[in-house]
Amino acid sequence: MDKNNLKFNKIYESYVSRYTRGGFLTGDLVKVRDDYKSSEGYKKMSPEYKAKLEDLLASDLNLRVSGIENKYPSKQPGNTDNSSGEFAVTVSQETAPGRYDGFYQFPDDIFTPVDVYPNRMPVPDSFVRPNKTEINPDTLEFDVDYIGQNPLVSQVDAGYLPDAEKKPKMGDAKELHNTNVKTDQFGAPTFDAQAIGGGNVPDTSIYLK
Repeated sequence: MDKNNLKFNKIYESYVSRYTRGGFLTGDLVKVRDDYKSSEGYKKMSPEYKAKLEDLLASDLNLRVSGIENKYPSKQPGNTDNSSGEFAVTVSQETAPGRYDGFYQFPDDIFTPVDVYPNRMPVPDSFVRPNKTEINPDTLEFDVDYIGQNPLVSQVDAGYLPDAEKKPKMGDAKELHNTNVKTDQFGAPTFDAQAIGGGNVPDTSIYLK
């Protein structure tokens, strides 16, 4: 292999962070500085740009960074000249979550990022519609006896539970009228307590008081 004929494309890469791009990142929520009129960038703006900025200030829509441009950009995006410290910021109005409307380029010294983490983006007042819903929760009254009982009190046979607190209250006794009633065997084998299954109980004598 002739090494002299090998061709390589040089790749220029750079790490882009907030503090290599004028303190902004694309997608940032920003606001106009309180003292923006005293900034050098604002003083150099044309009257048309100043009027547009006033229009943005008159609206309550969120302003998001949609682009960051270097003052003297190079043709190679990874060139370190793109991090010279002099930038212009393109901002857009967020007319819906994630929808940027309009692209306006201004000097970066008239904006400041707004950190809302860990909350979501603020909702403009113009997005909030009148809502007459009233939420006045009432105390729920239980009509059924077993609803609302102590959850630590078992509602089943608690003979295997060691805690007396969990022992259920005895229900009403069932009346059998103290009469021994023979039960229909439905072809079952004769009752034998020692046999597997035991068969059907022949009568109700074991339930008598």
